[in-house]
Amino acid sequence: MQAIQATAITQISIEHYVPVMPTEESQADKGIDHPIVFCWDCDTEWRSYEMSRCPGCARHCGEQRELDEEEMWDLMEAVSYLDERKTFDYDKEYDTWEFHLLLEKHAPWYDMNSRISIQACYLALQKRDPHPKVAFAIAFFRAEYDEAMDSEMMYDPNRDPEEVPAHIVAWGEYLDRVKQASSASPL
Repeated sequence: MQAIQATAITQISIEHYVPVMPTEESQADKGIDHPIVFCWDCDTEWRSYEMSRCPGCARHCGEQRELDEEEMWDLMEAVSYLDERKTFDYDKEYDTWEFHLLLEKHAPWYDMNSRISIQACYLALQKRDPHPKVAFAIAFFRAEYDEAMDSEMMYDPNRDPEEVPAHIVAWGEYLDRVKQASSASPL
């Protein structure tokens, strides 16, 4: 309800409609190729193939995490130390941990527990020219994504309102007060 109210307030000055409420089906995890976007204002994360407003605050459209130039350099430096004769096999723990160590050393910003971080690396490597080392890293990030859990900030349409993070609840209460104040003042 708060997201719908927030939509009404924030879309008054918007020239085109951007949907807010992601559906249960749209939030189902479909793998690493299903874009995870986030709101830079309230940190809510959700899945969306199309532009959509944050279901937490309805203020901003979601943005997908992309590596900046320095992060891309760090990632490619870690990839460059891989042995190009190796193919990725998740069961070969040595190869997996060897690449983990390379990432830890050359890309300290990488978070193996963050699906957003994993997906950003995966998508950045997908844009690269084919190479055995890049193929290894892409397969590695696919497996990492499958092992990682969704963040606690991931939007869940079935979440009990009592479990919603406090900053999102506070934002909804603020929007309710703004709506009440704007409806009370004559224009």
